[in-house]
Amino acid sequence: MHGTCTCTPQEGAKLYGVTEGECYTIDERDAHRAARFYINSWSLVGIALAGAYPGEEDSLHLLLQTPIDPELVKSASSVKEAISAIAVNSGNIAAAKFTFIYQHQFSQQKRAELQR
Repeated sequence: MHGTCTCTPQEGAKLYGVTEGECYTIDERDAHRAARFYINSWSLVGIALAGAYPGEEDSLHLLLQTPIDPELVKSASSVKEAISAIAVNSGNIAAAKFTFIYQHQFSQQKRAELQR
């Protein structure tokens, strides 16, 4: 569904993030649990999850604001696969940012050394 979300999470689901404003919702379900992913402007803004595994709740907030293609979440065969895809995307983005920072810093150091 795409549109203004004022959606309530499924019964028994715990909400992480926000569900208000313009967003796209994707429902995933597997044999053990259900999740609703809230995506706004290609970014994960909320997750409603019923049946979180031990320890999983502590990390879900880290995924919020991760850029993600809704089709990637839709194509997941399970809740775990959808969450994993978002987590991999989050890690890739962080790695790219750090790579840029380090390369920029290295090039500035080299430039400073050449100017001496």
